[in-house]
Parts: sequence; C-alpha cells; structure tokens
Amino acid sequence: NPNATTTDNDQDCDGITTEEDCDDNDNEIGSNLFDSDCDGIIEPIRKLASGTTHVCGLREDGTIVCWGSDQYGQISNIPSGRFASITSGFNFSCGLRLDGSVRCWGNFDQDLNPPISQKFVDISAGTYHSCGIKINGNIECWGYNPTSRIEYVQNSPSGQFSSISSGWLHTCAIRPNQDI
Repeated sequence: NPNATTTDNDQDCDGITTEEDCDDNDNEIGSNLFDSDCDGIIEPIRKLASGTTHVCGLREDGTIVCWGSDQYGQISNIPSGRFASITSGFNFSCGLRLDGSVRCWGNFDQDLNPPISQKFVDISAGTYHSCGIKINGNIECWGYNPTSRIEYVQNSPSGQFSSISSGWLHTCAIRPNQDI
C-alpha cells in the first residue's frame, strides 16, 4: 500500500497504517479523539459524561472532545478553552471552567444557559436542568422542567453543600456533615 507507514498507529488492526487510521472521517467517535496529525500522541481522557445520544470526554489537558449525535450542536458547538469538569444531560453538556464559570452547549431550547455572574466548584446536569454548588457552598439551578413543577429550580435548599448530582427531574446534594 503506497499510503502505509508503520503499524504503530494501526487503529483498525488491519496491519497497515494509513491516514484513515489517524482520524475518524466518518465521525463515529469524533474527529478530535484520534491522532489526526499522526504524530503518535493522543491526549488521554480523564473523565466521561454521557448524554442521551452523545458522550463528552475531558482530556488531561482540560480540553473537551465529544462524539455521537450532533442534532442539537452537542458535537459542533464544543467551547474552546480548559475545563475542570464536565457533565451531560439529555441533549446538552456543560463544562466547569478553571475560573469557576460554567459554559453549556447543545439544546438551548430548554433555557439551559447557566448564570453568567456566578462561580461554581461543582456542577451536575439532569435531563432538562443543571445545578451547581457556588463557591460559597450554596446551590443554584437553571433549566427547564417539563412538568411545570419548578420548585427545585426556584427554591434550592439553603445552606452549604459539598457534592451534587442531578437526575431526571430531581437533584440531590450532600452537606459537609454528610447529610443528604
């Protein structure tokens, strides 16, 4: 094969390495996940966040790569920059930047824009909403509730919290004394 190089980057295990082995032109996994310049270096992924039809990975260098469905911009609208963590909901994802700000992308028909003026230490995406622990330990939530029961978005519990996890139409958090 005139395009063959060595078997070091043979990602399809056919014994021959071509330019096709160094990228993902059919976008099955996402073009940024593979070694697109064939230099043999692929930045490791340290955290995954799964949405309904997409997955995002947080690389060791703090950048984000996503693959799967791009129906709502889950893949094509990934923000640039470095992030501390990521989380994914139904058709969207959010990233916690190193400065504590939050950036979300994907289906914004659900009012998923995070509070711009707030800084967070932890975030979690549910189906149609996201919540975060602000730097003062309080919780703030944003998003859409299809059942019109928006108590959890408008009336977050008071007090300090150390961990948070969002689900279908709910969010739970742990207080520093381990109470839930």
